[in-house]
Formats: sequence, C-alpha cells, structure tokens
Amino acid sequence: MEHHMLLNIQTRYNQLLNIAILHDYFDEQICKDVVLSPTSDTVFRLKQTQLKTAFEGNNLLIGYGETVSGGPALESLEKPLKLSFWMKVEDAFFLNYTGLPYEFGDYIYHFTNRAEDKIEDEEGNLSNDELVSEMDRLPLEGPVFRYEFDDEEEDAEIEVVDELGQSYFFLEQEGENAHVDVVIPDAPAGKYILQLDGLEEYTFYLAPEGTAGIWGVVDIYIDKEDDSPYRFFDEQGKLLTKREYNIHFPARALPWHYYIVEMTEDKQHKGHEAYDNGRAGETVDFEEAEEVLMPSGELAVLVKTSEPVPFKEKQLSRFKLRTKRGKNGIEWITDLPNHSAKSILKTDFNVEDGVFSEIIVYL
Repeated sequence: MEHHMLLNIQTRYNQLLNIAILHDYFDEQICKDVVLSPTSDTVFRLKQTQLKTAFEGNNLLIGYGETVSGGPALESLEKPLKLSFWMKVEDAFFLNYTGLPYEFGDYIYHFTNRAEDKIEDEEGNLSNDELVSEMDRLPLEGPVFRYEFDDEEEDAEIEVVDELGQSYFFLEQEGENAHVDVVIPDAPAGKYILQLDGLEEYTFYLAPEGTAGIWGVVDIYIDKEDDSPYRFFDEQGKLLTKREYNIHFPARALPWHYYIVEMTEDKQHKGHEAYDNGRAGETVDFEEAEEVLMPSGELAVLVKTSEPVPFKEKQLSRFKLRTKRGKNGIEWITDLPNHSAKSILKTDFNVEDGVFSEIIVYL
C-alpha cells in the first residue's frame, strides 16, 4: 500500500520504506507487543534529510520529502546514512509465545538491511534468516571492556571496526597476551567487529547508557554504494521507493501435557485416549496414556502430545479425551482445554530444552 503524508504546503512525503513486525502467534501475524522508536541521533538525521516516520498498526513507515524546488534530499547523499530504531517488548509473556531461547543477559537482538549479514533476502527480512532466531542476538558491551582470547596470542594486532569498516580502535600487542582492553569512548551506538590479525574474532553491539529495557535494535543503512536487494538507489543514483522489509517472529511450539485427575474415589474412567479432531488442518498425535503420581500425591493419568504444538493467540479447540466409563465401559468423550502462553510454563531438567505446557483436567 502506498502512503502519503502531507505536512505542509511545500513538502510532500512519499513512502520510502515500510518495516512490518510480524509474529506467527497473532491473528494474521499482526504483532501487538513490539514497539519501534528512533534513537536521539536518528531523530536529528531524519530532520537533516527531510525524512519523516509514522506508525500504522505494526508497521513503521519512513517517508521522504520532495519539495517544489527539487527532488528528494536523499539523492544528494555523499556518505551512507544510518537510521536506528530501538525495539521494546511490552508484554512480560513475550518469550512464552515466541520461539526464541529462554535466556536473559547482556545481549540485544540486532536487525539490519546490510546484505552481507543475510542468509535469505528474497522477502526483505531484516533478520539473518527468514525468521528471527538466536543468530540475530549480539552481546552488549560498553565503551570500555576486556576481551579474553581463547588462547594466548603472540604479537597480535587488534582492531575494532563498525559495519562500514571504519576503525575506532587499533592496538599492536607485543609478546604473549591472554586478553585485550578495548577503549572506544567516542564510538556511537552500533554493531562492531573486533578483528584479530585482520580476521573477525568477536562481534558485539555498543549500547549507550540509558537503554535499560531495550530488547532489540533496527539499523537501516541508506547507501548509494549498496547494490544488494536491500538497496535504496538504482544504477543512476535515483531513489528507489516503497521498499518493503519485515521482522518475522516465530511462535513457540511446546509439547502439551494433560494430567487427568478423577474427583471420585471409585475411579470411573479407563482406557484414556487423547486425539485431535482435525479442525486445525494437520493432526497432532498423542503418546500412550500412563499413570503418574503428581507432586501433590494425587494419582493421575498423563496424556501428552508426541510433538510440539505452536501457541496461538486464538487457539482452535481441537483436542478431545475418550475414555470407557463405568462398569459397562460406555464410551465417554470430553473436550480438552487449550493451553495458554500467558501461563507459567514447566521445565523438565532431565531433558535438554525440556520446556512444556501443563494443564490439570478434573473429571
């Protein structure tokens, strides 16, 4: 869709770029809980280059100005223009329904249109691959930090450069050294590469103070020298408009565990069997039911899916429980409730990545 923003009588803003935030958990992939906002440096650069931002649902739009006296100001760029946007997550349960590692620490998710970082670029993905993954995560560093080598290095040359290759730190070490102390007080926020003897050794993101609560960052480079599918200029240096990029989060998929507990002393149900009614398309199989003792001491029947089930904001009722009830073994069928990503998930410490969703069903 083409967007126009009329700010005043002399300047018309046309769509330069649209960044869509998508998430498989939400209906129609419209992500509700991720917000982008320009950094303070970017606010200044937007004004300098007659650019304007606007938000439409989960989309960030960037428009370029075209005055009556000339074409887009961007066509007169003499060096690459970098626009950065902080990404904040506004839902405490975001990782529950997002297929990313349950890990917290000094890192940031980094998204960019620099094509050399991409594995697939046909869809305009700003992540490294089609979907956001752990590959998009960078460790955070401050302007002064110590980097420990895996092994001692002898007479090493250490240089720190940004994404465009500009150098911010260079040191020639003599003798054997187990680490290097990096000092880059004048470097702006961004992605940097620590090179050891000219080879990439460590990639990190330099974040300024006051970025607490920042989950990710989007760096957009508008560069006349860029000839990748992500470029903004044609071979004649004319501006390419209506560029479409996206950041696409996967939904978390987990095994679903149901603990079936009978409320009566004389157990009426036998032959527990869970199954998928097929309403969601491809059916999910269940493992054979087994009797287990719950931490409360109650005896229960455990039925669980044989494969992970993706969380959805609007989950279709699809799973049922069939038992034989009473002395005559009459077939009895009931719906199994859906699991919610907005509840506390369980961890099996005996299994790698053993996270699962649990519901207790009383009969």
